[in-house]
Amino acid sequence: MDINVQKYLDMAANDEVQHFEQSVSPEMVPDATGMGLALQPVVAAVVQAVQANQLMRATLTVQTAVPTTVSFETGIINMPLANAKKAGNFFEIEEIVPVKIYLVTENPFLNASGLRIDELATSDEFVRNTDALLANVAPHAVEQLQHIAEEAAKPAPEPAAKPAAKKTTRKTTKKTTTKRVTNKKSTAKKPATKKTTAKKAPAKKTTRTKKVAD
Repeated sequence: MDINVQKYLDMAANDEVQHFEQSVSPEMVPDATGMGLALQPVVAAVVQAVQANQLMRATLTVQTAVPTTVSFETGIINMPLANAKKAGNFFEIEEIVPVKIYLVTENPFLNASGLRIDELATSDEFVRNTDALLANVAPHAVEQLQHIAEEAAKPAPEPAAKPAAKKTTRKTTKKTTTKRVTNKKSTAKKPATKKTTAKKAPAKKTTRTKKVAD
């Protein structure tokens, strides 16, 4: 079964998808044999939809305390039909691509995202090899249920104690104003220094002696 990408996007957006649902108790699927029997009508619904060129989500719900869903979905990329609109980011809308069958397991205890998706085969291969594929899927689904049960049985982690609120001490900074002392040059006038002028000694009088002629 092949499909045009735009047609796939439109059909998924308008929920033109066939749905099949079946529920079982955990006691009905304790091992691969029980799981295989529970999945037979689910797989048969997928084969019927593919042969009619229809999109399909066929789900087996295991009614544990937190139910686990094991679904077979038709798609063109490994993402659930619920997120089909994102598939347009990976193809040209005019492309013709093969429709594939994916196994989608969902439970909050499965992993961090609560979801796991596995590609099983193209839709044509799924129809041709249904029994062989179912023989592989059944033990895988049982393993997932066991893992979920183990995780669900673990005690819930204690909420981390909130650290005590730090007391905020408001620091009051006292602004100290320091006066800047500038040594100003004193403008006071210095007392004038009296200039002492030494008095000159009076010039000696020269006495001329008159020479008297004999």
